[in-house]
Amino acid sequence: MAKFNMVRLIENKIAPAVFLLFFAPFIGELLSAHQTPLGFLNPLSFIAMALPYGFGALIVRELLIRWGGGMFKFFLLALAFGLYEEGIVVRSFFNPNWSELGALQGHDFAFGVSWTFAFILLHFHLVFSMWVSISLAEMLYAKRRNVSWLSNKMLGLCILGLALWLPAGWLMTTYMPPIFNYLGVIVIFIALIFTAYILPPKPRAKIVSKAKLHSIWFFVVGVINVITTYFMVFIGPEMGILAPLPMAMGILFSISFATFGFVAYGTGLFTRWSDQNRLSLAMGVLSIFFFISVTKDLDEGFVGGSLVVLVTFIFLFQLYQQIKIRSINED
Repeated sequence: MAKFNMVRLIENKIAPAVFLLFFAPFIGELLSAHQTPLGFLNPLSFIAMALPYGFGALIVRELLIRWGGGMFKFFLLALAFGLYEEGIVVRSFFNPNWSELGALQGHDFAFGVSWTFAFILLHFHLVFSMWVSISLAEMLYAKRRNVSWLSNKMLGLCILGLALWLPAGWLMTTYMPPIFNYLGVIVIFIALIFTAYILPPKPRAKIVSKAKLHSIWFFVVGVINVITTYFMVFIGPEMGILAPLPMAMGILFSISFATFGFVAYGTGLFTRWSDQNRLSLAMGVLSIFFFISVTKDLDEGFVGGSLVVLVTFIFLFQLYQQIKIRSINED
């Protein structure tokens, strides 16, 4: 009996755009433990809360291909997606009573914005919703990583699907922030996309078989980034450790800049990646969700999160094996 290979099955049977359409929601909603497997598989819940992640990832990737974008353009477009969801659609940045604030409620709220909470939401969408999902999809479909995955018609449908999230968000959340704040987010959202569009085209990073630094360091840096960030925003406050807002924001930005600097150094300013490095960084940042999903099943009753982690581990391990074979063949 042939050994089951999830990665090869997906690569051979599923179009890359279809895979990313569902894989981004898998990362953003299911693996992150925002939804249980049963909730995620509920058609209404999936369409209203999860599917737009897939539209966003497809749009960001397609615009990078068409506009000739490097990592900086990716940051701009990924941040635009985060601002759209959290600032424009559900307006969680501004709602002082947002359910996920937890112990932060009232602590980091200033000038109509929950600042550290807004930071981690943008961090989440940039790192997980966009970078992890797009990077893993491109590693899987390595032969098609530098070509378009969408026709003009399909791109238009993705944009329409993402736009329809706005009225859905207004139906789900009724809080209305101060008009100046809301218009400000819209202006920044438009400015990010326009800036990404007008920046000169830049070749995407060259994928190399051997990179400057060993992959283990990318994994370690990813783990440090997410653990420190989540401690500052969620874990610490629940333990009664609440840093003053300026200090908290300073630490959060320092962590992000240090991570950015390390990865930039290790990849020659984002010009030469190895798939081993990208996979290790992705596994490092995903480690926080592996831990959360398993501990939730152990502490709060089994809801299936540990099974999601198991499936993810199998996928990542088989993807690693495929990348290793590809690297040997290239050498």
